Amino acid sequence: MVINLVGKFSNQWGAEWFVKKGFESLGHEVLPLEIGKSYALLRSAKIDALTIVMQGYGLAPKLIESGRRLTKKPWILWHAEILPQFWPTDDPVTAGKTEELRRNVWTFDAVGHNCKLPLKFIRHIGGKNVFHAPANGVDSRIHRCIEGIEKKFLIGFYGYPSPRRLTTMAYLQSNGIPVEWRMPQDGCFGEDLTRFINECHCILNLHYSDTRNTECRLYEAMGCGVPVISEQISMPELFPEDYCHINYFGSPEELLVLTNRACQYAASNPEWSAWAGREAMTWLHKNSSYAKRCQNFLEQIGNLPL
Repeated sequence: MVINLVGKFSNQWGAEWFVKKGFESLGHEVLPLEIGKSYALLRSAKIDALTIVMQGYGLAPKLIESGRRLTKKPWILWHAEILPQFWPTDDPVTAGKTEELRRNVWTFDAVGHNCKLPLKFIRHIGGKNVFHAPANGVDSRIHRCIEGIEKKFLIGFYGYPSPRRLTTMAYLQSNGIPVEWRMPQDGCFGEDLTRFINECHCILNLHYSDTRNTECRLYEAMGCGVPVISEQISMPELFPEDYCHINYFGSPEELLVLTNRACQYAASNPEWSAWAGREAMTWLHKNSSYAKRCQNFLEQIGNLPL
């Protein structure tokens, strides 16, 4: 199969590149098309090829309609950003994502979303043939355990700051819990991110906003064999507790208990942390690779009336 894959390819560590490699590992020919080039991308698109658009922000409805006539095949949106279950929402982050999505979601032949919870809402704002398609996963070439690396940090976190994250970090600091925080602007992505994760005994997962989302951080950390302490997520069933030893918390007090326990284990029983991390890593690489995600996406499309 030939696939036009539309997305932001300027970042070599972005999800688009992992998805591209996932489809290629299944034997498909994939043509990457930069979403920012607008109508110029149509001049490069393959004819008689399925077009998959990652996120889709900024594409004018007329461009999508022109692209469908040109390629003679469906245009399908694969969306992974956080969206609300209901409208209106008090979360300004999901509200902004929703307004962007409203502009063109109705023009796609089908919409796959990373999370089950907002599927009904996507249909409500005009999405057709809406289905659940997990988009986050692991790539063994990047997400891996680095043998013999020194564990420099008890608890690590990486991601952009937000008010709720800053509040949580301040609470932990005031209670004597050391968290090493790295930000993308510090160059913490790709190989540097893999190394940082491996240098931590445990990774903390905090949502950017109040909307729960099954974040890629869980896959990245456990894909490197490092245990996770996480806020409650939207779909815990994606991480079977028999294999993925995630410690969930629902309040600052619960987080404090878990982080204290993690620090104690790191000091007194590092073998347990290594075992728990390796078990999760083995399961994820077998069941949640990007190749598996891409295969599932195509199977879902095959069941739609397109």
